[in-house]
Amino acid sequence: MNLERRSHETLALGFVALFALSLVMYFLVRYNGVFSIVDVAVFTNAANSVVETGTVTEGPNYSNGFGYPALVGALSLLTGVSVPVLQLYVMPFGLLLTLGAGYLAIRAMYDRRTAIFGALLLFMHPFLLFSTFRSTHEKFTYALIFLTLFTLYQSFRRREGEVKVQYILLSYFFVFGMIFYNVFFSSAFIVAIGTSVFGTALLMIYFGHDIELRRLSYTVLISFVMLIFTVLFVYPPSRSFLFSLGPSIIQGMSLLLGNAPSATGTQPYQTVFTEWQSFGTYLVLISFYLIVFPIAGLTWLYRGL
Repeated sequence: MNLERRSHETLALGFVALFALSLVMYFLVRYNGVFSIVDVAVFTNAANSVVETGTVTEGPNYSNGFGYPALVGALSLLTGVSVPVLQLYVMPFGLLLTLGAGYLAIRAMYDRRTAIFGALLLFMHPFLLFSTFRSTHEKFTYALIFLTLFTLYQSFRRREGEVKVQYILLSYFFVFGMIFYNVFFSSAFIVAIGTSVFGTALLMIYFGHDIELRRLSYTVLISFVMLIFTVLFVYPPSRSFLFSLGPSIIQGMSLLLGNAPSATGTQPYQTVFTEWQSFGTYLVLISFYLIVFPIAGLTWLYRGL
């Protein structure tokens, strides 16, 4: 029985990996290997700086994190392959890691079929597909988010003391990695976990249930300390993140109030009517949001209740 289960698990992972590989190969063939935008150029310059200077702080760098430039620079030094070649032809394959981590997290929380469907559904999302294919930190940051969720879930699920400790330590390891790759994304993740703890505590009070939240609260607090430690001491360029908190809060409030300014000075959704020749085509292209998100929200509420 165990052998049959492992066989099914291997087939499922193989299918997910083949799907991710097909996506990467499509993009590489579609653009003849030349797919580069502003963010890719920023990380290419930062990785080149790592190779030339041997440090992540001197020369051009990415202020929100040093993990990705350090990774690409190290690969370049180890393999002898230039940073631009790695960026154009190798790093897009990191999408396999993102998809695999997503499958692993969903598989732990639900079952194999749900995990396959969830992993495929993730990469029907146009923004996630775009951001994880291009050669930036995002594919690794998202993978670390999934791995953190996986280890957190397992740390609460497992009863064996030694195994539980291993998953707790792994969760902090992945949080640290996430912070190294991007302090802004990791701060949003930590706030999201903290918000879920606070919301669950309110529901416990209202319904009179008793759920152990102390350790998860400690996890949020320790993760926040790790974030501040990285910003203040490990990677000084990321201190600019602290100065962006004020404007971010103001912009977030403006967005909630329906008066969010954009970089061009126009309303963000105005281009839908001024630059799209067919509004119907636009609706078809964003049908993912219109269908999946409401269903996901209703499912979340149902399972929560």
